[in-house]
Amino acid sequence: MDIKTIPVVCAIIERGNEILCALRSPRMSLPGKWEFPGGKLELNELPEDGLIREIKEELSIDISLIEALPISEFSYVPEKIIRLIPYRC
Repeated sequence: MDIKTIPVVCAIIERGNEILCALRSPRMSLPGKWEFPGGKLELNELPEDGLIREIKEELSIDISLIEALPISEFSYVPEKIIRLIPYRC
């Protein structure tokens, strides 16, 4: 079996004492679960650029990256590994 690793960026967007989380739509995989906004990187896209693009597309806001956080990998299904690349914003 060929296992695919998918790079995904996410933003931990802070404003004061609040952190933004998003509820996954019923049409998405893992519906009704909470997540930090972000998405898949495009081919040869830098994580920082991909995160800024994804947040602009999804939320129509501009963000500033504060720091990169540790990358983690996990799998929901045997044939895919998600490489989660988080940033404080």
